Amino acid sequence: MSAVMPSPSDASGSSSAMKTPRQSTEQTRAAKFARRKLANHMALFLSLAAMAFGLFWLAWILWETLRLGLAGISLAVFTEMTPPPNDAGGLANALYGSFLMVSLATLVGTPIGIMAGIYLAEYGAKSKLASVTRFVNDILLSAPSIVIGLFVYAVIVAQVNHSVQQQASWHSR
Repeated sequence: MSAVMPSPSDASGSSSAMKTPRQSTEQTRAAKFARRKLANHMALFLSLAAMAFGLFWLAWILWETLRLGLAGISLAVFTEMTPPPNDAGGLANALYGSFLMVSLATLVGTPIGIMAGIYLAEYGAKSKLASVTRFVNDILLSAPSIVIGLFVYAVIVAQVNHSVQQQASWHSR
């Protein structure tokens, strides 16, 4: 085997022709880090550009809604009943109905939720009822309420309404 002998200039350390494995590893790491840093900056720029694009359109929609809608808001909108089509009126009954629904749901749902939480934490941690309750709770927390509402409407309400309409048409004959 022949060994490569360094030249006199290499022995003094002034020449960079021969690199140790450690130096090449450091250069490889530095090159990889530079590529990762460049990719990070590009991804950050693109995500900020997408955010700015979305915020621009949201701000524009909000501006147009306020610009065109503020002229139509008055005390009558909140105090008068909903009129027949093409008449002036307000939203008092809709606002009252929304308030009533939220109040009743809060009065019914809060005690049930508190009691279920106490039961799960203190008494039935390992029971079948606890696992079913946790499963249903996870479903309700992970899915948007509009999706759950549409699902229940499609599975239950539409089917019941369809069968009620069929019975009503059968009885009218």
